[in-house]
Amino acid sequence: MRTVCNILEFSGIGYLDENQFDLFSETGWSDYSAFNPSQSQPMITINKQNVVADPATLIQYLCRTYKLEKVYPMKSGKEDSRRRIDALLKLSQA
Repeated sequence: MRTVCNILEFSGIGYLDENQFDLFSETGWSDYSAFNPSQSQPMITINKQNVVADPATLIQYLCRTYKLEKVYPMKSGKEDSRRRIDALLKLSQA
């Protein structure tokens, strides 16, 4: 999750790092578990919608959604760079 936060900070996108669930209460933990059953994937909330995914997929999603060309090139002619970044992201999960 630190990588996702670093990408947002580097790109100048404001975010709020707040846990909307009280993980120390039984009710809060069960609410969180309903969204993220294995608790092994980070969860972010965008436009009041919870998104649970591995960090690499979250980074790709954020870069595409916010058009972060500096971090994740999407213009035509930059496919090789994008493929290398995708490969590095997948490698970082291993």
